[in-house]
Amino acid sequence: MNTNITLASASSILPCWNGKYITSFIAAVESGLQAERRRLGGNSYIVVASRHQYDYDGLTHYVDLVEAFPSQELALAFAHQASKTALVKALDMPTYGSYKWHQVDGWSEYFNRCKQPQVHIIGSERLHLENGSGFDLTYIEHLILHIQASEPLGNELFAYLGDEYEVMRYLSMQGEPRPTAGA
Repeated sequence: MNTNITLASASSILPCWNGKYITSFIAAVESGLQAERRRLGGNSYIVVASRHQYDYDGLTHYVDLVEAFPSQELALAFAHQASKTALVKALDMPTYGSYKWHQVDGWSEYFNRCKQPQVHIIGSERLHLENGSGFDLTYIEHLILHIQASEPLGNELFAYLGDEYEVMRYLSMQGEPRPTAGA
């Protein structure tokens, strides 16, 4: 059994990333980033959906979605609709016992961002849910940004978002072949 694991620096993809990961993961992230850049077509209004889930095992953070639009109006409308859909889905999440998910008021700064001069916040749609157990919380954010950089899906955006591994995990899944309808 070969126990040699080759690591590569994430900064080989973008300077804002500084971790070292298995080379196959780095390759998947790079492939996913290129696929997302092609899919999003250089549009500068970006919607990023993030989710934090707290339960008795601790915190799990996800980047669930990145979409891009040519106008602020389209990005805002998409984020609003995506937030409504996320709420319906979150309320339907399985839980245990007689607990049921419900939306609650209030919001804390669970999504910390690193200011970047070329990243402008246009708006956000935020949800805070709990199931009444005292252990389980979910925070969902659809963040609408205007990226004023030559490559909207680049260093400025990802330096702003932070959460290096979560973003890289999302991108690594975007480069994978997707099943086609009827397959």
